Amino acid sequence: MAPSGAGTPKTPTTPHHPAINSVAALDARGISRDFAHSGQMAGGDDRWRRLGARILPLFNGDRVVGSVEENSEMVRSCLLRDADAAWPEIHAILRVGMASLVRALYRALGVPPKFEASQAGLPPVLSVAGIVSAGVGLDHLVAAVAGVWQTLYSHVLPYLDGVFLPLRLFKAAAARRRADAPGVRHAVLMHFRDSIVVPLLPSLDAAAPVCAAARRRAADFGYAPPELCPMAQAVHMLSMLAALTPADRGPLHHSARTMAMALQS
Repeated sequence: MAPSGAGTPKTPTTPHHPAINSVAALDARGISRDFAHSGQMAGGDDRWRRLGARILPLFNGDRVVGSVEENSEMVRSCLLRDADAAWPEIHAILRVGMASLVRALYRALGVPPKFEASQAGLPPVLSVAGIVSAGVGLDHLVAAVAGVWQTLYSHVLPYLDGVFLPLRLFKAAAARRRADAPGVRHAVLMHFRDSIVVPLLPSLDAAAPVCAAARRRAADFGYAPPELCPMAQAVHMLSMLAALTPADRGPLHHSARTMAMALQS
């Protein structure tokens, strides 16, 4: 696994869902089919599998199956059936979605995907390490990461907030929340931070001089270079992720501050 920054807390560890123990090697379209097939089997968590199959296309920027109300009702049904399973199942679905976002990064950068060893007994998983080692241009990397962030922040998060509203209202599930995962939005951002952004932090930090150079060109020639927009989006991303742990002024806070200062120089 790619190393994470010191002082950066990790996404809560939850058991791998039996239907998705190889999901990081696939994109969400294929996983949706796997979830749908799993949902046809008898079992206590088949409703969660069906829910995953309906909402995972979000991570590809595609339309989901059913309305917000229909999928929210499915969440309520799952909670009523087994509230204890809620967070392990939600984290399992989010791992699938993050794998799809990682694959989108590889596609955007034109880099062959790289797989790394996972936990013992589980298949290799798709990792951003291949992006780091590929030596892609910093401006292209920032643009690709900013694009994935916009998909997550503008498209995925608002929908998941609505779908998982029953989780906030279901007292039994709320009592079982982990202290470091107070809600679905928080959990989504933590997964994105730990699986995508933290391993890429050194490369994003190295993009700060590129930001400063773009800013200087804008001042000299009176126009806004196209790379300024994704860099501003990257500052927004880093600031949002750093705010997940406001007491920890660690690597994410430093990276957000460095890039913001470069844009203003």
